[in-house]
Amino acid sequence: MLEINGRAGQVSGIRKYLVRVMLLLLLLLDIIKAHEAISFADGKKLFRIIKDGINSKRKITVDFSEVTFVTVPFLNAAFGQLFKYFKEDEINNHLIIINLKDDTKQLLEEVIERSKEYYNDPESFTEIVNDIIYGI
Repeated sequence: MLEINGRAGQVSGIRKYLVRVMLLLLLLLDIIKAHEAISFADGKKLFRIIKDGINSKRKITVDFSEVTFVTVPFLNAAFGQLFKYFKEDEINNHLIIINLKDDTKQLLEEVIERSKEYYNDPESFTEIVNDIIYGI
């Protein structure tokens, strides 16, 4: 993790002010301790860090370098749940994801779309899914 804090004093007659810039750089490999991001539990670990970062108004970068395999349950746990707690623009303003392989990027985009649909209207989403699965 990288955290940078800065302070500035009086400038050109302007009273003292405090500038606080907080950045988090998360190397996913260091968090999950594996080259495969598979489990829901590992996704939850990342989710808690991201959620705390957004709540603290930090800019968070998640780096997928050296991660060779990623599953949908991991992505749901890590990123999908964010839409339960934050609006899309708030997530976009605080979270950057880098070094994703193309297939993982596509999976993440699908997870994000489903999560937005679900958290915007959980009842309707559940009805649609039940209709598809059970014909209800």
